[in-house]
Amino acid sequence: MDNQKQIWENFWQQHDYTAEYEIKEYHWDIKNVIEDFCKQAQTSIEIGSGIGITSLILSDKLQCPLLDFDKGVLQKASSLFEWKQKKAQFICCDMFHLDTVKEKYDVVFNSGVIEHYNVKQRVMLLREYQKVLKQGGVMVIAVPNHYCIPYKLGYVILRFLGRWKYPKEYAIKDLSFELQDMDLYCTDIVITSDNLIEDSIGNKYLKRLYHYLKMIFKFQGYLRIFIIKNK
Repeated sequence: MDNQKQIWENFWQQHDYTAEYEIKEYHWDIKNVIEDFCKQAQTSIEIGSGIGITSLILSDKLQCPLLDFDKGVLQKASSLFEWKQKKAQFICCDMFHLDTVKEKYDVVFNSGVIEHYNVKQRVMLLREYQKVLKQGGVMVIAVPNHYCIPYKLGYVILRFLGRWKYPKEYAIKDLSFELQDMDLYCTDIVITSDNLIEDSIGNKYLKRLYHYLKMIFKFQGYLRIFIIKNK
């Protein structure tokens, strides 16, 4: 895990989104899922937030702290939120040790986090997330969908070529094993971000080819979102 922290620190040191950032399809999809499945929620927390783009675009009624272990990235997030004139709280904390967070929230969410950890570590994380989730609250956990063939193929090729700039990912189909001994249950799995890969292709001929292949083979979307309720 220490190596993973170093990878993320290096990544965020190379990216400064203070005055330039990109809201992608999956950010909007996560926002919409949170607001659709958590209509009565008033508070949320993004754990492992990075600069917190999803939190940035959430409804203003959802008071949303951002939590990350990296002080540097939280400073960048703070600058981004200040630039966009949106209020937020920033908590520097290791997500494997959330006992220091005294508040509980209606919604706990993140994206692109738990797929970097093995099953045992995912169990630990979900238990920690539950500590800051209100009774009857909802976790919204989004991961890259390794059952999307184009994404899986791209991931394998980039890893083989040594060009993958993130920590290793594990394919997660559901979280039934991880949740089996907890007072948490997964109510829905949403597959979304159908256009993300096509939109990321720069070459117009490859884009057109991919578009036709997607129509023929009905590829799944890039993002798999788990809706998990606290009993």
